[in-house]
Amino acid sequence: LGLSATIERYIDQDGTDFIRDFFKGPSGESTVYTMSLKQAIDEEKLCRYNYYPYFVELTEEEFIEYKRLTKLAVSYLSSKHYEERIKGENLIIKRGKIVRDAELKINVFVEIMKNMPDIKHLLLFCSENQYDQLENILDSPSTFDRKKSPTHNRITYDLPKKKKDRMKILKDFANEDYEIILSNRVLDEGMDVPQAKRCVVLASTGNPTQFVQRRGRVLRQYDDLYKDGSKKTHADIYDILVKPRIYDLDDLESQKLEIGLIRSQLKRIRQMSELAINHDDCLEKIKDFSYDLPDETFEPKQE
Repeated sequence: LGLSATIERYIDQDGTDFIRDFFKGPSGESTVYTMSLKQAIDEEKLCRYNYYPYFVELTEEEFIEYKRLTKLAVSYLSSKHYEERIKGENLIIKRGKIVRDAELKINVFVEIMKNMPDIKHLLLFCSENQYDQLENILDSPSTFDRKKSPTHNRITYDLPKKKKDRMKILKDFANEDYEIILSNRVLDEGMDVPQAKRCVVLASTGNPTQFVQRRGRVLRQYDDLYKDGSKKTHADIYDILVKPRIYDLDDLESQKLEIGLIRSQLKRIRQMSELAINHDDCLEKIKDFSYDLPDETFEPKQE
């Protein structure tokens, strides 16, 4: 018996096919059972949620480097040589880190904190390069119009070193000793914190599995009362994304590569918006994100 938020492996069709073939019964038919997010919410296995996507642009310095890496990656990816294509894939990963750590995301985070009515039970998903900056903001409450700093701790791959110590932090979070937990990928899988009822996603990869895991951290049902007597009625998911600048890429091949990534991002926004409590507001956000994008962006990918 295997349990996973998704059986699909990111950029690994061979691996995905292997897993699907492995979980076939004597009849040769797949024994994989899938429950959709809608079904899980309808059956009250997960809670309802609000979805708040925010869009920022890369700074000019960031975009110049992003543009350079894109053009270089395209030249490698079109090579007939495996080693060259690997170089191209590594450049795509490097380019993705520019988006992940986009400088202007921090400004949006401050605005989110200013407008968040209650900052308890909050998970911040960030990169290792954002920890210090975020903690400096949290330790300066006047920055986001608060009188005192929220209690917070971080969980990384390096600290705490022992899993039992990481679990202790989560237990303290559940007991409301900490209001905020900062984490990169450590909370993506296998750590259940149903008390969490809101999250801010500042940094994420292009891997859709990662986002599925992260939203799952706050969509867990929590039936007990919090210390103030309130109940978890829904979750709030704040998603900070980089808006594409496709027409600022000089060559057609770079634009084609960008369209594939935009299409994946647009799919994520649409899926989250479809079931959101604030669905109508999300539709306006999608219009903003989609404005002036080429028609090819919205065409289904040909297999």
